[in-house]
Amino acid sequence: MGPAGDGHHEHGLNLSLWVKGELFTFGTVAGTPHPRLGFSNIRKMVTYCKNKGTQGFPSVQYSIWKHIACNKLQLTEEIAWMYFEQYHMVAGELSASERLEMFHLSSQSDRSSTKQKMKADTLQFVLFLYIQQLHKISIKSSLVTGDEWPSRTRSPDLESARTATSGKNLDENSHFTFVMHHLNDLMELIIDPAGSALTDANASIEAIRALGFVIAASIDGNRTLTPLEKVAMHPSVAPHSGYNKDSQTFLFKALHSWFRSNLTQSPFGISSCIGNGKRLSWLPIDTTTATKRGKIGTNGHLVSREFVKGNKIIIMTQVGKQMVARSSGTLEQAYIKIHRCQYSYFYLLSPLRSVSIEKCKNITVVLGPVEVAIMISGCENITVIAPCGRIVIGNSSLCTLNLLTPCRPLLLPGCEAISLGPYNTFYPKLEDHMKKVMIPATINLWDQPVMAGHDTHGESSSTWFLLPPTDFAQFIIPFEMEGKTTSIPFPLPSAYKKALDVKNKEYKQWLKSVNESTQDVEKKQSFQALVEQQFQEWLAETGHKKEIDAIVQHIDGKFKFDSKR
Repeated sequence: MGPAGDGHHEHGLNLSLWVKGELFTFGTVAGTPHPRLGFSNIRKMVTYCKNKGTQGFPSVQYSIWKHIACNKLQLTEEIAWMYFEQYHMVAGELSASERLEMFHLSSQSDRSSTKQKMKADTLQFVLFLYIQQLHKISIKSSLVTGDEWPSRTRSPDLESARTATSGKNLDENSHFTFVMHHLNDLMELIIDPAGSALTDANASIEAIRALGFVIAASIDGNRTLTPLEKVAMHPSVAPHSGYNKDSQTFLFKALHSWFRSNLTQSPFGISSCIGNGKRLSWLPIDTTTATKRGKIGTNGHLVSREFVKGNKIIIMTQVGKQMVARSSGTLEQAYIKIHRCQYSYFYLLSPLRSVSIEKCKNITVVLGPVEVAIMISGCENITVIAPCGRIVIGNSSLCTLNLLTPCRPLLLPGCEAISLGPYNTFYPKLEDHMKKVMIPATINLWDQPVMAGHDTHGESSSTWFLLPPTDFAQFIIPFEMEGKTTSIPFPLPSAYKKALDVKNKEYKQWLKSVNESTQDVEKKQSFQALVEQQFQEWLAETGHKKEIDAIVQHIDGKFKFDSKR
């Protein structure tokens, strides 16, 4: 059963309309959008696409979009492809084979004939382009509303229910506000006035179906989702939405009014999860320190199985000096939000929908395959190890990313000293989990980042660097589980494989030297004691002792992996 939302009862229907949070959280690129990517030019794009026949409407080929983006809007080819690719990541309209083909095309030239013919739903794609305005800074708006200028260090706390301001950590409050303030533009983009005044224009069923890309709908108290156009055409709703059964169109003025009267914040957003969610007991009770215990909660029990994707959320906030290790059904296909955590280790080894890591310091995050994207913002000195559809990082420094990704990493302004390395670990169920979220093991573009929103190319030297092969090491996941994967599924680049082989050879040689150094049992025991002592001192000095102790807790069965919960 869904959460009790602010549904409107219309002739027996428990009606709810809300803004899709995942589209805005993982579909928009943080930072001020390109100045030419505004309403007027996007509106012209619709007309241009329709004039291109079947190449431009109802689905637009990438070749048409690339021409518009590069020749009309002055975007680079890599940014044009990034938008096209990101649209498909959140739209979910590709089959498994089509998604895999798109990933293969990511590494090909834009002149590839197959790449040129890739398509996207035209009306949905223009809405996707328009909502990039979410992160646009308005000086006039800031002066009128009192909103602050965006800051690298300040943003609303997770617990805050107030609306986030432009440039800050946006949530469903700002998504809702954006759609309400720009509803007229969103509707005008997909409606053809046909020479009449906009308020007297009619909207087609196809146009309302496209709006369903932005707005979700339910008529049974959020237990199930119903396509937006079917809700708007329902006999008890039609008088309010302006639907004319004979012409099969909607009157713009009535439809606009219906949206404004019924649109609410998402019943499956962060604030709803905090207010109506269930706390998860995934953290050990540590009586040895006075560190404030973090909070982990989910709305998973409120989300029907039919629409888990993009709606099931798990929040982990203020976890400090602790370990979270899990592989469970609760994690599967969830949006994970890791917020304000520090000096902690996270092993989340299940197929995931999406992950955001915000305002964290000194943490290590090892993830199962992530279908849509990982978003990192406002972080310092964190390590992320993951297979993922895409990774986006902004306003962060001294971060290490070991990746298996078929899309080029996206680096936003505010990044400094970002280390990129190939994926360096595995666990027994890894390849099974990768198949579930359609992450291929045959493509890895970890070392080909795209710089978005940067003014100069010279920034790249301080923004990011490739991890030196001499610093590369395999990360060992210290937990047991059943499965078939016994090694890293993607071949390591030769330089990294060679460096790893050298380290393994040196280690074996060291062991051999120790064993052959003396036959005296007493001296061997003395030497082993000395090594053990120095190892314990190193653990204490580096802070790894607490990590080892937490691992032992899990291995002892106090907090073991659970495939059902």
